[in-house]
Amino acid sequence: MNRRTVAGRRATAVCIVTAMAAATLSGCSSPDDLTCAEYGALSPGEQAEVTMDLLAAHDLEPTDTGNILGVTQAIVDFCGPFSSENPEGRLEDVTDWDSGTW
Repeated sequence: MNRRTVAGRRATAVCIVTAMAAATLSGCSSPDDLTCAEYGALSPGEQAEVTMDLLAAHDLEPTDTGNILGVTQAIVDFCGPFSSENPEGRLEDVTDWDSGTW
């Protein structure tokens, strides 16, 4: 076996292990566990993703406009402007997830 083959295999192994670790870590946290401060630090696109993940985690249709608007307003009401009024509040607590209406 030559040096190039060994180095290539090591690089591939490192990439695979790194990807698996990243996937494992990203799958550990629930959107419910995010605090208002963490949510506020996300980009608008990431916030939209979290909103849809929250809806899906609570068995609500994540693409329904009413659900998106409802949970987005609940987050704003709970966390405050720019997530500043309740920085330690968890997104789990933004609304009554069992309620039939927003």
